[in-house]
Amino acid sequence: NLLTEREHGFLAGRSTTTALTDLVEHIINNIEEGKNVTSTFLDLSKAFDCLDHRLVLAKISSLGIKDTALQWFKSYLSERKQVVTVQQTINGITRTAISPPLAMTRGVPQGSVLGP
Repeated sequence: NLLTEREHGFLAGRSTTTALTDLVEHIINNIEEGKNVTSTFLDLSKAFDCLDHRLVLAKISSLGIKDTALQWFKSYLSERKQVVTVQQTINGITRTAISPPLAMTRGVPQGSVLGP
């Protein structure tokens, strides 16, 4: 099992509400036992957009994925580019501007079977 029992993201029946409930229960239990309680909160917005491809591939390899499967993941993350397209219609005339392609060396494709 790759996920801890404390994981709440991307799991059926778990959410920020269940995470908060677990946290409050943990705090109350520790206070009742006379222990100090310290919390750190991180905002990981856009976390999947920040993943370095080399680190993702190293982690996949450390989990035992090798050879052809590892090369497939490497191919999946390699040579990815993005562009920004802007359309504007004025007086019935539509104009489109497309930015130059930008190589993507970070982030994983989202909304797919392999992505978040």
